[in-house]
Amino acid sequence: MAITDGFFVKNGNRSGFPVVPPASAIPYDANTNVKDKIDTKADTSAVETALAGKQNTLTFDDSPTNGSTNPVKSDGVYDALTGKADNSIVAAEFNAGTSYTAGNYCIHEGKFYKFKNNHSGAWAAADVDEIKIAGELSALNSNLSHKVGIRTYTLADSVSTYSIPCSTSSAYMMLVSIPLGASRVQDGFYLITRQGTEIVKKDIGTDDLTLTVTLSGNDMVLTWTASNPYGGSVTLIPIYEVD
Repeated sequence: MAITDGFFVKNGNRSGFPVVPPASAIPYDANTNVKDKIDTKADTSAVETALAGKQNTLTFDDSPTNGSTNPVKSDGVYDALTGKADNSIVAAEFNAGTSYTAGNYCIHEGKFYKFKNNHSGAWAAADVDEIKIAGELSALNSNLSHKVGIRTYTLADSVSTYSIPCSTSSAYMMLVSIPLGASRVQDGFYLITRQGTEIVKKDIGTDDLTLTVTLSGNDMVLTWTASNPYGGSVTLIPIYEVD
């Protein structure tokens, strides 16, 4: 048996087992010595310090908590955000058991709706319009802007009638003051209501002033018994006005 290329060879056949040389025969290279490699390993102290300060077990808050550095559970975040807007102050949540008439409001799936048709039963998108509060307030303000506030009309001298525009459905507090002389004034305080083609005057307090109120088109016509030589005034305080 002979050794060829580091393997045993017998009768021309090479053994599958290499010849293991003695340790003394293995060349030493300081650059590849395992012990030296371990001794010269990279400094891992920064990594070890960072790992030492890690949070071993995460602690979750059930809801957002002032001053806490803990994460918050998903349902806690959801509940907190949902509670930020209290829609109940705007309108009630839609209820299939409630009968609605056109013009009623409701909340459905977090949105604000106004019924354009009478409705009962399950939700039907065809019966409602989604609206924005700002838009609704703007429309309301536009409808009322010319109707809100006390209005005063000055009467000319020596007249016994005066016409004032009024809305189809309306109510007013009205004060009429007519001077009849240098030291004599007739006053009248009235509640005037109009529904369609009917207008009604109710005396609240008068001082010798006889006043009638009739309707001519969309004007209420005030007529008193004697002409006023010194003019006068009519003060109109709207209670409500709807065209």
